[in-house]
Amino acid sequence: MFLDKMKTSALLLCLGVSGLVHSQSIEDAVRYSFSPYNSTARSIGVGGSMSPLGADISVANVNPAGIAEFRKSEFAISFGLPMSTTDAQFAGAIESDDVTAFKVNSIGAVFAYDPPAIKTRTMNIAIGVNKLADFNQNIYYGGTTPGTRVERFLELANLRTLNELSDFEEGLAYDAQVILDEDGDLLYESDFVSFEEQLFRDEIIERSGQINELFFSFASNIQNKISYGLTLGIPIVDYTETRDYLEADDLFFVNSFDQLYFLQNLNTTGGGINAKAGIIIKPVSKLRLSAAIHSPSWLFLTDEFSNTVEFFLDGEENGFAADSPVGESQYTLRTPWRAFLGLGYIYDLGDVKGFLNGEVEYVDYSGSNFSLTTQTNNPEDEFIFDDLNAQAGSELTSAINIRVGTEIAIKHLRLRAGTGIMGSPYADSDQYKIDPMLNAGLGWRGDKFYIDLAWNQLSLNQQYTPYQLEFFPEAEQIVETSTTQNRFGLTLGFKI
Repeated sequence: MFLDKMKTSALLLCLGVSGLVHSQSIEDAVRYSFSPYNSTARSIGVGGSMSPLGADISVANVNPAGIAEFRKSEFAISFGLPMSTTDAQFAGAIESDDVTAFKVNSIGAVFAYDPPAIKTRTMNIAIGVNKLADFNQNIYYGGTTPGTRVERFLELANLRTLNELSDFEEGLAYDAQVILDEDGDLLYESDFVSFEEQLFRDEIIERSGQINELFFSFASNIQNKISYGLTLGIPIVDYTETRDYLEADDLFFVNSFDQLYFLQNLNTTGGGINAKAGIIIKPVSKLRLSAAIHSPSWLFLTDEFSNTVEFFLDGEENGFAADSPVGESQYTLRTPWRAFLGLGYIYDLGDVKGFLNGEVEYVDYSGSNFSLTTQTNNPEDEFIFDDLNAQAGSELTSAINIRVGTEIAIKHLRLRAGTGIMGSPYADSDQYKIDPMLNAGLGWRGDKFYIDLAWNQLSLNQQYTPYQLEFFPEAEQIVETSTTQNRFGLTLGFKI
């Protein structure tokens, strides 16, 4: 029974590195679906709650009906300065790492047209690019704990012939002499006896990239009572990740073993298409009711990846090394549907004017779906995606996101504040916790030009596991990470 279970589990573990598929996970579904980003400084300042009011180019990617609220043509460009700091807690120690990157958040134009028709007040077109997600993050952790990644190599390799070992993980470990099969019985050996030996380990993780969405919007206002709009979105994905993992026998618990390096490189690129529709209703002059729906994004993605294993013995300056080929996997990810409801109120207190907005978003992350886009004769590839989609259905869940914000106008000056609560995409809420967002901003508005500044803080707590074990998951290494992103935004706008 144990050998049968080992065979089955080894197959399931190895499927992820066989055939065409090597790197997909439900974390990818969350990464390319989770979008707390607001592109313009005005939308950042009010917590991303611009849907009921409109008249900001960011709403093209949320509620395109807001594009109909422009009365004049406009060009705007927005810049961002995200400053991300990640604290990683491991083996009783906390390590910090940070990254800062200057970005262009959005660039676009709205062309406003006031048709001669009595009932139609505006027929507007918008075109541009908005940033939907930013992936820049650095993580470092280190400490001494029991266990080793070699155990995973053995789980993957056992009961498999040399020709069946993956070129991207356990095959590399064999080529670098981390694991051996001296008896030829397909039960591989290593320098470890119990896998409970104390090792120092650390890892440097560097992530970068973004999702930018090219948009084309049409919106119209009827009698200043109802606005409706449509957006065609073309998301463009670029994501890069490197993981540099080390194990070292500093305390000399393991005979012969000195150091093990495992370096992983991944680059994901691709594009897709989606559609958005929205409406704003004004039952009375100061009240706004809004609703929007987003189709899934159909993303056509390509992963390019490579791994390296280096192994050093005690007293040896020259180690053993093995490099994988550069692998490629092409697949499709369908992100979830989204639905939005919003409420806005415009107030006028004489010299002080402004608005108060609120918005609720519903998204079901468990509806994410992976599929192959490359022809394959390997039945294991289809099995991998079926298993991955089943995992998404069971481990991901629906979430409610709430955003509120206000703007106060005193002559040309604008003061803004907002907050937001983001629901966890994971059914196990301990795996992914998001603190309430904090937002603030200010701006100056003239007849032909405006400038907006904003600040946003988002804190996210996650668990990270550098490698997974099938038979003894309790021996996995758990790293608690806390990432705080302070993001500053600047928008320059020009009335055309």
